[in-house]
Amino acid sequence: MQAQCAHEILELHHFIESWLLGAVEQTREQFVRFEGAMAEDFEIIHPNGNVQPKAAICNSFWGAYGVQNPPFTVRIKNIQCRVVSKPYCLLTYEEWQTGERETARLSTVLFRQVPNQDRVEWVHLHETWLPIDS
Repeated sequence: MQAQCAHEILELHHFIESWLLGAVEQTREQFVRFEGAMAEDFEIIHPNGNVQPKAAICNSFWGAYGVQNPPFTVRIKNIQCRVVSKPYCLLTYEEWQTGERETARLSTVLFRQVPNQDRVEWVHLHETWLPIDS
């Protein structure tokens, strides 16, 4: 399960990068990759402490289509599995974004195995800013 969750982190962030760059079409068919990855009860806690449920983060992200320009990148580093207790898996990872400025965050994510399906869904995500070394 932990390998499946780690793969999901990488794949979803690849889509996030493509969406923000406008490298995929802005269609509901494409957007389902983002929206469909999250459980209905998903929520995110942003580095500034704001909490958003699934509907709010999906609305925000839909509106962020194409807001970045090359050489913007999203890189994932240091994925670590912290706990597996089926159907749940808790992981941490670093997300580094580069472009006009560099940002980094440490994220803790809780995944849940979707019953009767060979996939996991994002249940909870908590992000904290990481310092950028100059």
